[in-house]
Amino acid sequence: MKITVKIIAALLIVAVLSVLVTSFFAVKEISDSFDFYVKQNVSARANVMLSYIGELYIAGGWEAVQAGLQMAHGRRAGGPRGPGGPRQERIIITAPDGTVVVDNNWEYLGQKEKDLPLKNGQEIYLNGQKIGTLYYQPFTVYGLLEESFISSVKKANFFGGLLAVAVALVLGFFLSQRLLAPLKALIAVVAKFSSKNLHLRAPETSNDEFGELARAFNRMAEALERNEKLRRQMIADIAHELRTPLSILQGNFELLLEKVIEADEETLHSLAEEVKRLSRLVEELRELSLAEAGELKILPVEVDVNQFFSEVAAPFTSLAEAKSISFETTLPGKGKKYTFDPDRIKQVVYNLLTNAFQYTGEGGKVKLEVKLLHRKLLIEVTDTGPGIPPEDLPYIFERFYRGEKSRSRATGGSGLGLAIAKSLVEAHGGKIWVESTEGQGTTFKVVI
Repeated sequence: MKITVKIIAALLIVAVLSVLVTSFFAVKEISDSFDFYVKQNVSARANVMLSYIGELYIAGGWEAVQAGLQMAHGRRAGGPRGPGGPRQERIIITAPDGTVVVDNNWEYLGQKEKDLPLKNGQEIYLNGQKIGTLYYQPFTVYGLLEESFISSVKKANFFGGLLAVAVALVLGFFLSQRLLAPLKALIAVVAKFSSKNLHLRAPETSNDEFGELARAFNRMAEALERNEKLRRQMIADIAHELRTPLSILQGNFELLLEKVIEADEETLHSLAEEVKRLSRLVEELRELSLAEAGELKILPVEVDVNQFFSEVAAPFTSLAEAKSISFETTLPGKGKKYTFDPDRIKQVVYNLLTNAFQYTGEGGKVKLEVKLLHRKLLIEVTDTGPGIPPEDLPYIFERFYRGEKSRSRATGGSGLGLAIAKSLVEAHGGKIWVESTEGQGTTFKVVI
């Protein structure tokens, strides 16, 4: 069922229910009001009647009462009804023994009270002594008026209901068209959306749920478009990274076969380095694919934090001296333990330190700081290199992503180090992020 039909149906249901509920309470209120009015009127009329009956009774007993009532209602015994006709009020009086002694219609005279459909009687007292019971029925015109008025109300509600249904149909149609316009626009974009149309975006025309849906779709589309660009770039980068060592190997082997160069130690060492570079790239790609697929095995063990990070940092001391870079480490005291996979975390720290030394020039500074805070391990690697441009920061952990300054092939590396570090940290349930000011330096932070 289309949403338009659902909206119209919902409005129709609301309209019909509103009319029914309104009619019910209106009729009930009218009926209750009429009943209250009739009861009040009957009570007042009965009180007047009691006084009048008392006067007649004193004057001549029940016969005087019967005659007085007949005269008041314009009808003789056995004669036709007076001008009031069938709408006149009914007055019946029974004696203390239950015998009907007064009936302004002569119908029940002499009969027993228990054999008659009489109710709501009012006892008649004279000088403190009960002389009878009055049964008073008012003019039936009240009931007729009530029925007529209620009928009019029902008729008005019926036509009002028809009008409400018509308004609900029209309003439902136009409301659904207006509400669903953003959704229809989104559907049109989604229908055209494919790998060849990743640039399409849904119009963000409102601030309601449909607008939020359009914005969510656009965020997804932007992510897909960016991922598609990264995928293509990754393929190109992989091809380039593989082509470079393969071209060197191929060229050197051809020269060796043609005996242009000799297979001396220097040539063989150069070829071996290219093979290592190629093997390292393939291994990094394998590790990254395993990590992203959640298939990378993490083997956590309890590690002495000070000893572990001292051993990881040791090889970089000589590198710092060779490049005239100040290398500082700040580690927790000896004996502090923490549980993680030492091989994987060593790889993370190695990648971060390698990256820091790579972009820090002579006279610069690199710092490794490790802290144990609130049952978490915090690792910070800070350098005074050129920093990372703000536009590169959101993508710094992407595979093969290279900024204009901070990550270029001229500095070496496969472009996978930070992506692998991120995957390894997340495999530990941790988080890695970067803070950088262009021209001042960069800090990578890891929490596991």
